[in-house]
Amino acid sequence: MNLLLVFTGEHCAGCKRLETNLLKREGKIGDCAIELIDAENKTNQGLLNKYGISSLPTIVVLHDNKIMGSVVGYGRTTMSDIEALLPL
Repeated sequence: MNLLLVFTGEHCAGCKRLETNLLKREGKIGDCAIELIDAENKTNQGLLNKYGISSLPTIVVLHDNKIMGSVVGYGRTTMSDIEALLPL
């Protein structure tokens, strides 16, 4: 299973731009499902710790629950950069 974990926050301008672009993808990029995670919600603190999230937005690419790569920020990062991390 392939999954994009997208850690965002309400007060993060880059997060809003990224979310807008991801919503256009209807919940998937290639065969990867997209899961948006509110990093400001205290119930998600365990996930932030597990994946070492310290900046927003951060995208973590998982394949069979193994980290395949990650991208931090969404200014110079493009959707093509994100797609390049996806497993074939």
